[in-house]
Amino acid sequence: MPAEAQQPQANPYDAIVPPDFSGDVFEDVRVALVANQTAADNAAAAASLLAKWTASNEQRRIQWNLDNPPPVPPQQDDDELPAPPPPPPAPPPPHIPAEAPGGEANNAFPAIDKSEPVPSRIEPTPPQSCITRLRDMKHVDLWYFTKEACADAALASRLDERTLSVEKDETSGTFMLKDVARPGKKPIADSNLDWEQMTSGKALFLKYVKIVEWPKDYIIAMISFFFQLENHSLRYEKPEIGKRALIRYQAVARQQWHDTLALVQAKKKAKLWDIADIDERLLAACVEVVEQAEASRLRIDLSAMQLQLNESLRDLRRIRERPPRSFEPSYTEGKRLRSPSLMEATQPPPAKRLTDSPRHFRDDTESAWICILCLSLDPHNKVKCVRTTLANGDKTWCHRDDRGRIVDPYGNVVCIEFNRKGCPSTDTRHHHECSGCGSTSHGAQSCHLVSKK
Repeated sequence: MPAEAQQPQANPYDAIVPPDFSGDVFEDVRVALVANQTAADNAAAAASLLAKWTASNEQRRIQWNLDNPPPVPPQQDDDELPAPPPPPPAPPPPHIPAEAPGGEANNAFPAIDKSEPVPSRIEPTPPQSCITRLRDMKHVDLWYFTKEACADAALASRLDERTLSVEKDETSGTFMLKDVARPGKKPIADSNLDWEQMTSGKALFLKYVKIVEWPKDYIIAMISFFFQLENHSLRYEKPEIGKRALIRYQAVARQQWHDTLALVQAKKKAKLWDIADIDERLLAACVEVVEQAEASRLRIDLSAMQLQLNESLRDLRRIRERPPRSFEPSYTEGKRLRSPSLMEATQPPPAKRLTDSPRHFRDDTESAWICILCLSLDPHNKVKCVRTTLANGDKTWCHRDDRGRIVDPYGNVVCIEFNRKGCPSTDTRHHHECSGCGSTSHGAQSCHLVSKK
């Protein structure tokens, strides 16, 4: 009698149910995938995680089958062997499609045109997540369409294909995303682009709005929008300020246009305005913002230069006031240098002279500074001055509070260093304002209200 055949073991990986990657447990993993531009949204991130889990489980299932082959059936007697199965029928001959009229093959693939030239340049490609947002009519920063951003996206995609993986933590039993970090450049906001970056990004942006099949009137409006910005008279009237103002205008206008489009699609707003119409009031506001930023930068540079000049003048004054050094010969002709006595050798070194130490603004040079409260040069306690009138009889701009600080009529504590010699700090806690007249362009030492007496 033949032995009973051993039943093969079931593969445990066939019965494993994949986890719910769209649930709350994997929310951090999905957020990391979207943040690293590996997936466009949460749904795409969940689908990517499920695909990687399925591929990993399939590898484990195949490896288990290799490690646990099915048992060999017991041998049977020759009389009990079944008859061999009949041979399979011969396959039919391959079907060769007949040529269509005109000599062309009747298939779905286009014919190769020998006269078509080979592309001679590499076309830049923005990140896939930006193309997806563009297809959904959402706002995308223009920096992602520049050459450096496209090159960085190409490098990042190759790195992500090689390092992205989903692994199971043996301790907690949860699935975790490994090696998602990748090198990349920090994106630049639209308002901080330079003119070359805006023009190069604009060209690729307009190309991809056609590829993702935006409505024709939207495409025409965008083309007209950038054309008017590039040829606006402000660009030639004020080359530097004008370009920066136009860059800021395109950033604000495109963001507001996409926000309005989202409201119209959600039926919260009725009409979508034409972005091709350049609003001169908004452009004038952009010019004002750029001019204020430029004036602030110039004030900081001027303060730094003034501080450096004051330091140089103090060094020069210190050199001129330094007494000449007396050089005494260490030995005379025919005599050796006298050795110090025991008492001289044990005495401490002489104290440093006061003239060698750096001078403070409250020492004997204090009389050269004006009082930053009353703008007077007459001798008085300028550190604790509480006068309420200037030398010409006008009321002082600032006053001292109950803590002895010099404050302006609005309660702002003015910067002392700025009014004495200039302050290079850009910290908002340093309120740079003239304590004599309230101007932000100079300190008290340069104020026109300073008393000449």
